Amino acid sequence: MQIEFKRGFIVYRENEEPLVICPHSGPSLINANGRDDNSDTIGSLLWQEYHGILVIGNMPRRRLYGIDFNRDIPELKTALDAYEKFSDNSDTLFKLDYMRKFAFVALNEDDYYHRLRIYQNFWSECENAKIILLVHRAYNRIKGMPSMIDFITFKGKGLEKTMIKNILNYVNRAYFDFFREVNKMYKQMVMLETERMVVNTLRKYNKFNLNEMSLDLRNSYLADMKVIKQYSNDFLFRRMNRDFEPVNYLNAARSAIENCTLPRITLEEVFDGSLALGPKRKLFPMQDKLIVEIEVCEFLAEWYPEMTVKIIKEVVEMLK
Repeated sequence: MQIEFKRGFIVYRENEEPLVICPHSGPSLINANGRDDNSDTIGSLLWQEYHGILVIGNMPRRRLYGIDFNRDIPELKTALDAYEKFSDNSDTLFKLDYMRKFAFVALNEDDYYHRLRIYQNFWSECENAKIILLVHRAYNRIKGMPSMIDFITFKGKGLEKTMIKNILNYVNRAYFDFFREVNKMYKQMVMLETERMVVNTLRKYNKFNLNEMSLDLRNSYLADMKVIKQYSNDFLFRRMNRDFEPVNYLNAARSAIENCTLPRITLEEVFDGSLALGPKRKLFPMQDKLIVEIEVCEFLAEWYPEMTVKIIKEVVEMLK
């Protein structure tokens, strides 16, 4: 085994294929969920199974303090102009939009090219592989239910969607007993995360008002509420809409979680790969490549990492 410790990332190499990438495994600065918890666990177990290459990012993804390898390269002026705005702690639509697009900001020209070299070096380790697995963590959030593992094929480029849907249907049937066994615990974790969000909201704002939350937090609630509407008791959902208070929100959320179907493996039900601008720039075109993004829920990655890898490997082997 060859290990290369590089600026911003580490490469573990046994053979050349497949390539497993964990772009968001770096430290969490300022906020607790600023990294992909346990994506590195899943990635390293996959690497041990395949004896290929593992590329682990070890930088924070907050734009001021590091690089988000999953986003695109900003132009020099764009990165310089954004640095001052990101230094301001106020929440703005500009920051939210910037983070959806670009990998970093820069204090000056030297800082820009330093970060750019790290970004380019990271992807240069990845761009020539033929089988590429991008591993991420998905929050234990209502918006993700009932998905435990969401596979993303970048809108079917390089993969025939009917084929992968048939594969996932087969694997869901094969692991039905496992999903039924963990259903209660999984839903408990989702409810606990929902309660954490509400408590943190009240602690920060001392009120529960969507219009007075940060843009990012408000979007998180709205995404969860789409699924709450789908699964919650109608009376509880209407009461929540009429009187948006913590107790009403939690009652509707609890109803939705309890009524939701068994967890399962899904295809682009939660994520669609639209924000994976780094992989699209550096790994495309996809001819003669198998590129799959894998979003694993926190519960599964932390409690059942070996089973998670077993499921992922079964799907990948069928895709190959």
